[in-house]
Order: sequence, then C-alpha cells, then structure tokens
Amino acid sequence: MNQIEINTDGVCVFVQSKIKPSVFLKNVLRISVFSIAIGLFILIADENNPYGLILFLGGLVFTVPFIRSIFWNLYGEEFISFSTKSIVCEYNYGFFKTVPKTYVYDGRLKFLFETIREENNAKEGEVHFLTYDQHNQPFFLFKTTIYMSEADCQKLIEKLQLIFSLDKNFGVDYMMN
Repeated sequence: MNQIEINTDGVCVFVQSKIKPSVFLKNVLRISVFSIAIGLFILIADENNPYGLILFLGGLVFTVPFIRSIFWNLYGEEFISFSTKSIVCEYNYGFFKTVPKTYVYDGRLKFLFETIREENNAKEGEVHFLTYDQHNQPFFLFKTTIYMSEADCQKLIEKLQLIFSLDKNFGVDYMMN
C-alpha cells in the first residue's frame, strides 16, 4: 500500500502521498542501469566489441523513453492542499518537482471514490473531485494520482468536513463507486 498522510491546520487540509515501489520495477531499473554501465565500460575498453554497443544502446532504448514513469513509480510523491475555495496539487518525481497547479471551485465539492484494486478486503483507488458550474451541474475538477485506501479517503472526508463546517456557505458531498 502507498503511504498517505492527511493533516489539517484548521484552514486547509494537506494530503501527502508517496508511492510504494514494487520490487519488480526496482529490479528492472537496476538491470537497465547495469547494462548501460557495463556496455559503456566495454565500449571504452574495446571499441570493436559489438556487445558493448548492444548493451549500452539496449539499456538506453529500454530506459530513456520511460524515465519519467520510472522515477514516478520509484520516488513519486503527490502533495495536495485543500481549502474551501481551491485545490493545489504538486508532484515530486524524486529529482524534480512540477509547478503547483491550482484548481479553483465555487466552494462546493463532491467526491467519488473509484475502486481500482482490492486486496484482503481492503479497497484502494482514485478519489475524483467534482464541483458545480453556474447551472448547478457537476463537472470534473481533479483526481488523485496515487491510489488511496478507502479508510484514508474517509479520513480525508472527515478533515474536509471540519474545515467546511467553519464556513456555512460551503458543503461536501461524497459518493462510493
């Protein structure tokens, strides 16, 4: 399971999620880096050896196109801040971060928990956040990237209800899928 930490300061709710990388992905990255290093070493030692070029290029071709995905699945972190008027989200890939993105809404927030996987009767999934337009029609606003357990989603809702309860003009709605 991924690591989820949910806190509030009474004004905002903060969610810090970290991916728990799989052993398989770690081994794939190790093999890729190892083949690039060995291939480079062979190329430097004996430039006429075709195996060095094959290892080096094979490792690069296998790794470079997926580098963002590899870093995300090994070091990925998602930081989300909720207020009664906006959601701010930032992603950390281990070696670089994205620019925080702000999703503004009218103070009404609706949740949808989408179950993606289930292990030992524990559900994990994405949390979709919706708001309403000027005609009171719901529309998609944002969704979590890192899977959250149903229990963590419930904890998030409780913390959000706390900050929304301070302002009677706003409300929180929740749906399970």
